[in-house]
Amino acid sequence: LKQPSQVRCNFVMNSNNILNESDCFHGKKLPHDDMTQCEKSFATHTRTSDGKFVVSLPLQEPVTSLGLSRPIVYKRFKTLESKFEKEPMFKQKYVEFMKEFESSGHMMEKPTSE
Repeated sequence: LKQPSQVRCNFVMNSNNILNESDCFHGKKLPHDDMTQCEKSFATHTRTSDGKFVVSLPLQEPVTSLGLSRPIVYKRFKTLESKFEKEPMFKQKYVEFMKEFESSGHMMEKPTSE
């Protein structure tokens, strides 16, 4: 009987600590409270029948405390309007997305009096 001419080796590594050892954390560990909050948030993630992920935003401050963001938002809005003029297909896809976003309850129009 002829012996095989190849040697094969299978290597299995315990991946429990692979994220902590990788460069993405640079040796830093999350504080316990942050890790607990992250795990709670991750537990709420779901996937729809069409394959989309539904993920809640991990806000650390209440949504009502947006600060003085109006000038920044207005500037970005004007930039977006300019892009709409240059790229009509982009505008169409943007409008479709925003309608879907609103109809799914993720946002609502703010009354002008506020």
